[in-house]
Amino acid sequence: MKHSKYIVGSLALCFTAITHADTLFDWDFSGLPLPTADSDLADQSLLAASENNAITNLTTTDIFGRGTLESTTATSSSASAGELNLMRWDGNGSSGTSNGTPNGYFEFTITAAENFQINLDSISISEWRNGAFAPPNIGFQVNIDGAGYTIYDAYKEDNTAGGGSFSNFTFTETITGASEIVIRFAPVGAIGVDGGGNLHINALSATGTVSAIPEPSSFALAAGVLALGSVMLRRRS
Repeated sequence: MKHSKYIVGSLALCFTAITHADTLFDWDFSGLPLPTADSDLADQSLLAASENNAITNLTTTDIFGRGTLESTTATSSSASAGELNLMRWDGNGSSGTSNGTPNGYFEFTITAAENFQINLDSISISEWRNGAFAPPNIGFQVNIDGAGYTIYDAYKEDNTAGGGSFSNFTFTETITGASEIVIRFAPVGAIGVDGGGNLHINALSATGTVSAIPEPSSFALAAGVLALGSVMLRRRS
């Protein structure tokens, strides 16, 4: 038992880099003015990187509009300062125009500092659908180190429309060891219905860690400890 305790202790020292999840970023929408109409948000900054509240050793770009995304004129009854009010996600805002593919979306890139890596655990967003034409299928896509876009976790359905109450959706999928991740918010409508109506968004955050990339010597040490432990256990048996 004495040798076994030494083995367990040595292994624990080898893997001290394993930590609990932290907040990777938490975008602050509070400084946004009352939304105004803009028929072309493609490649426009929607929220500056200075508002990301990112963890140490992580940087982000601005949040940029892409594709057919537009903003709508706010009214006192449907929008307020401190939020994005966006439309033309999937369809053009009239019945029967959704094809189930995001035509408009927004995205931003998170990048680890040199010799560090991103470990992503979850992404959360707070939104409300302003009417039946707003896309009901809420979801994200990610591009990890330039490997191409894939759906993060799975799309979730928001079956409420109107009313002005924000709903929080959390998506959970573990991504480890990334240098850079492009995160794309790309909701879609039901095919043949519509997904071009406006969504109000007032919060966006993620959990995970940013950890130092292990030196090759760390792997060698761990392998050596495991080999030594194997030999000692065989001798005891």
